[in-house]
Amino acid sequence: MKLCLVVFLTFLVGALTYRRRNIAERALIAGGGTKDICRIRPKVGPCKAAVKRWYYSNAEKQCKPFIYGGCDGNKNNFISRQDCQLICRTNRPMFCLASAEYGPCNGRVRRWFFNRKSKRCEIFLSSGCKANRNYFLSRSTCSSTCKAEY
Repeated sequence: MKLCLVVFLTFLVGALTYRRRNIAERALIAGGGTKDICRIRPKVGPCKAAVKRWYYSNAEKQCKPFIYGGCDGNKNNFISRQDCQLICRTNRPMFCLASAEYGPCNGRVRRWFFNRKSKRCEIFLSSGCKANRNYFLSRSTCSSTCKAEY
């Protein structure tokens, strides 16, 4: 019985982690400017999930950990310290953290996206439609928008 409970709880934690990452990714895709996001206080929310997250303290000019309840938060809520710093310490748009997205169409075109791990703009193949906002026609536009490091 204990083994079944352990297996169930492990599955549940894994499923919730996957769901939270998908929600965070959609928020990054939809997100826009950063100035207001990094100035607001983090919102813990009413739920009781107790997830370690990071927020930007505008008063201290640094990213700090906090415990997020799992629902009804705001956008000053980052999965990692690195993501917080990428956005708030550099004033990058939130959508620069989104992954490269191929899209549902049948085309094959070369486009640029900001790779948050390398902090550089890189080429990827796109279908040519319905990609997220981390999608640029040129390296220079990508670099100037997402403040790439070279």
